Amino acid sequence: MMEPLQEPLFQNLFNHLAEPHVVVKADSPRFTVVACNKQYKAVSNTLNKDIIGMGIKEISDLKNANYEGDSIIEKALNKAIETRQVVKLAAVRYDIPSADGLQMQQSWWQTEYIPVLGQNGKAEYLLCTIHNITEQVTSKKNRERAEQQEKALRKEQLLNEELAETIKKLEESQQNLAKLNNELEDRVASRTKALSDSEARFRNMIEQSPVAMLVNKGDDLIFEIVNQPMLKLIGKGDAIKGKPLYEAIPELKGQPVVDKLYHTYQTGEEWTGYEQLVLMDREGKSYQGYYNVTYKPLIENGQITGVLEVAVDVTEQVQARQKILESETMFRAIFEQSPLAFCVLKGRDLVTELANDNILKLWGKTRQEVIGKPQTVARPEVQGLPWLKLINQVYTTGVTHKNPEFKILMQQDGKPEEGYFNAVYQPLKDAEGQTSAILVILEDVTDKVKAQQQVDQAQQQFRQAVDSANMGTWSINPASYQLTFCNRSKEIFGFSLKEDVSNRWAMNAVDPAYRQMVRKAIAAGIEKHEACDLEYPIINHISHERKWVRVTGKMFFDENNRPALFSGLLMDITTRKLDDIRKNDFIAIVSHELKTPLTTLKAYAQMLTVKSKKAEDVFTVVALEKVNSQVKKMTGLINSFLNVSRLEAGKIHLDKVNFSLDELVKERINEFALTIKSHIISLSPCGPLTVFADYEKIGQVINNLLTNAIKYSPAGKRIEVSCQSEEGMARISVKDEGMGIKAHDISKLFERFYRVEGRHTQNISGFGIGLYLCAEIIQRHNGKIGVESEIGKGSNFWFTLPLS
Repeated sequence: MMEPLQEPLFQNLFNHLAEPHVVVKADSPRFTVVACNKQYKAVSNTLNKDIIGMGIKEISDLKNANYEGDSIIEKALNKAIETRQVVKLAAVRYDIPSADGLQMQQSWWQTEYIPVLGQNGKAEYLLCTIHNITEQVTSKKNRERAEQQEKALRKEQLLNEELAETIKKLEESQQNLAKLNNELEDRVASRTKALSDSEARFRNMIEQSPVAMLVNKGDDLIFEIVNQPMLKLIGKGDAIKGKPLYEAIPELKGQPVVDKLYHTYQTGEEWTGYEQLVLMDREGKSYQGYYNVTYKPLIENGQITGVLEVAVDVTEQVQARQKILESETMFRAIFEQSPLAFCVLKGRDLVTELANDNILKLWGKTRQEVIGKPQTVARPEVQGLPWLKLINQVYTTGVTHKNPEFKILMQQDGKPEEGYFNAVYQPLKDAEGQTSAILVILEDVTDKVKAQQQVDQAQQQFRQAVDSANMGTWSINPASYQLTFCNRSKEIFGFSLKEDVSNRWAMNAVDPAYRQMVRKAIAAGIEKHEACDLEYPIINHISHERKWVRVTGKMFFDENNRPALFSGLLMDITTRKLDDIRKNDFIAIVSHELKTPLTTLKAYAQMLTVKSKKAEDVFTVVALEKVNSQVKKMTGLINSFLNVSRLEAGKIHLDKVNFSLDELVKERINEFALTIKSHIISLSPCGPLTVFADYEKIGQVINNLLTNAIKYSPAGKRIEVSCQSEEGMARISVKDEGMGIKAHDISKLFERFYRVEGRHTQNISGFGIGLYLCAEIIQRHNGKIGVESEIGKGSNFWFTLPLS
């Protein structure tokens, strides 16, 4: 806070305050001065003295400053810190040096200490306002001495006067007493009328307020005033007026919100609760609602006589947020509801008659500064602002006016801050139907407006990013199915930039072999809210050129969680797609060309092996077995490349049948056990699991996972295989005790040609094809595949398949 106190703007505003002010730290008992205005230095005779940084007690000589006054002030400062409330001293003697500094002058002060709270809720500073009332106090004492002298003189005169004169004076006194009694009766009648008028205005304000309000009176909390919005909110009629709370609404008994109501009535503590759950009966049915509730005690002659209640129905917002949290489909939170701020401005001069704490905080004023004063006097900074003209217009026409999302500068911790509010200016009318005052209601929507501004900015940045990336955008209205293309999307499809694109035009441009796939993706996105990520060819409308596009999209929802727009991006991937096609064609050709010589080589190796065994040529037999092993590896690699090529071309065929997955797992483990002696492969107890899948390709997946577990774990380690049923899916897992996989590699592990590089893997052969093929096979079976791994402890690869 120190830096803002030294800013020129603050100093200029601070020095122009009419009252003497000083700001001190809450560092009891020193109370270091951090700021003061010129008025304070003037009344404290310190114009020629720099008191910033001094303790409050160091400003004057305490030996001569009246110790009792110093003690009272210190206690008041400490009380303000401890209670975090404003502390006022009506009159305290605290002597200060005279202007020439040669002597102490007797001084009397009226002071006010306002704590300034920090983020932790504790007082960090104290704003002290002082008034030198020495002249008033001195004058009062002189009057008291004069009155005492006059009283003594009168007594002496009365002793010397004759009895007749005494009787005459007595008669005159009786006449005066009668006159005073008549005046007193007139005053009581006038005051009674004023109270009646005030109560009528209060009742009128509540009954005409668009906000739900009521007044409960007495220990039984009798419904004295209930306006129509409140009757509608609680689902009751006028019959509840005049009835005790529990007689009118018995179902409220025992509910926390009513306990808070009684607490306010008994203690006088104002209370505000947000999204309070209330259970009530409406038209014979139980109703559960959520409300923002404020209880304010009503005090008459120092006694609590009732409670003013204000309620805002936020049931829809709460239920919408609950629904959003349950469905996990919305990525934004409902904006928090702010408490209402209201005031009553009376007459053409807009004199502030009532103002609640929220609006006082907004204005940065105290009640003493605004109550009974015109707005332009209490708040000169509002002179000429447009909302004053609107309020005067409401006063003239008697018609309510709403001013949505208007911007104002509000006071926050002594600093101006920009805010946005929804305002309602409601005329309050007297018995003759004439507008006598204006009820001003403000709802803080700053967070909502600023959030919308951020959304607008984000959308603008998104459009700039899309334009920079040379991508297009598209959207479909889920209600009308109307398609919208941006200019870039129209360019990719070859449509005129000046014309709207229909669904039929766009679908006709899609390659006929892919149209059904596109239609299903659109239907799933709109009806089931599923995201889409498609690649398909189109024919450009102008050039008739065949192009490949990638389309991504998802459903977006409005603030009421209703589908608003199925929208996404469109990219021209022709160059990349053609490169992939050429690459896959090359792989397929090379693989086919290599397969024939390898088959011949394998046949010769087998014939030579037979001859060598007959000739008992051990060396040649061993060498030929190694050749045969390498040929087998090469054949497997070529088959993998061919499978990748078939996958990319969409030519892979799944020969699905019903079979026992648990039996297939046991079969593959037994095959490995015959040839692998370096590892211990175990199978956990497994029940029968029947799936509808391609027997050979699922066996290929199991082989690949077992082979990897052996390749990437040291000899002698265990490999644990398990199979189980989970929520209609068969789950197979292969767990090893190998080197483990780093977190940044896991997300790319199932990508084509991706290999984990490291000191432990540099001597392990492979092209990063196996896991890619596994993932593609499992996905084509509507299953899932994944891995959990920890460096140095091993990995657990798993996949799932739907049970038959």
